[in-house]
Amino acid sequence: MQNVILLASFDSDSSRFDDESTFNVPYLYYGARHEPSEARAWVTYVQRFRYGSEFNGPLCYTTNHNGGVLIWDPVTNSIDRTISRIAVSQYGGWEYDSLVHGELGDVHRAAILEGGSSTFSDLDTIQVDCRLLFFSNRTMGFIVSDVSKPDAPQHVWQWDCDTRPCEDNTPGPDWDWHGAGDVDDDAISQAAMGSFPGETFGIGVASNSSDDPPTIHVYLAGGVDGLRLFDFSEFLDPFGEDTTGDSNYDDFSIDIYDSYVVGLDEMQAFDLQTFTEGDDTYVFTSWRKNRKDPLGPLGLTVHLDEDVVCD
Repeated sequence: MQNVILLASFDSDSSRFDDESTFNVPYLYYGARHEPSEARAWVTYVQRFRYGSEFNGPLCYTTNHNGGVLIWDPVTNSIDRTISRIAVSQYGGWEYDSLVHGELGDVHRAAILEGGSSTFSDLDTIQVDCRLLFFSNRTMGFIVSDVSKPDAPQHVWQWDCDTRPCEDNTPGPDWDWHGAGDVDDDAISQAAMGSFPGETFGIGVASNSSDDPPTIHVYLAGGVDGLRLFDFSEFLDPFGEDTTGDSNYDDFSIDIYDSYVVGLDEMQAFDLQTFTEGDDTYVFTSWRKNRKDPLGPLGLTVHLDEDVVCD
C-alpha cells in the first residue's frame, strides 16, 4: 500500500473520516534495475494553483520517498489524476553493515514560495501566479523548481550536499552509490561513523515582499551539517521586482547553526517547521543523535527570524 494515496472527507455527524477514493501513485523505473521501484508517497499538501481556466482550484503536491514530487488533481474523477511529476535521480544501494547506509535522494518535505502574478492579454488574459517549490532530497541537498505552470514544472536551481560513491570492503559488490563519503579525505573511501555528509530532511521558506529587494529565506535541516538559513533575497526573483532581467545566481548567503549538544551528545538536525507570529517567523527544528538509533536522545530548538513571514 506504499503507492496509494487515500482521499477521505470528514463527516460531522459521525465525527469520522469517510473513505471516498484512492489514487495509485505511478511506479518508477531506474536504469540499473529491471523491476519498478515503489514511489512510497509521503506527505501531501493542498495548493490553490491558478493557471488560466485550466487549473483554477486546489491541486495537491505529494512528496515521494523514491519518486520526487507528484502534482495531482484531488477533484477529478478520472483514473489518472497526475498533472506532472518532478522526478529525481536517486536509487542507490541499501546498507550492508552497521556503519554504512545507502540510497541517494529520498524526498520527504517540501515548501512553496508564493510570488507575484502575471496576466497575458494576448492569451485570453490568462493569469499565472508565480510559485517556487523547494524540496529536500536527503543526501543530495535541495532542489528549487518553478511550478507556476503546474503541468510543466521548470528546474531552477539545486544546492548539493556531499554525495559520492563509497567502496565496500566486505565480500560482495565492490562499488555502490552512497551518500556517505569521508568528509575529511578527498579520496573515495569508506566513511567513518560520525563523518557522514549532510542528510537534508526538513525544509521551510519565508519571505517579505515589501522589502527592496524582497527578503527570501529558506531553512534547511541537514543532519550533521546542522540548521542552515539560505538568504536568496538577491538570488531569486519570484515577485517580479528585478526590472533589469539579470540573474544573480552567485548572490546568496548561508548562515549555519551546527553546534547543538544534549548532554555529551552532538545532535543532528532532522525535521523543521515554521510558525509566524506578527511579522516574525519562528523556526522549530528537531534534532537526534543518530538516524539509526530510535532510542537515542532527541532535542528541539526554536530560532527567531525577525521581519520575515511564512505562509
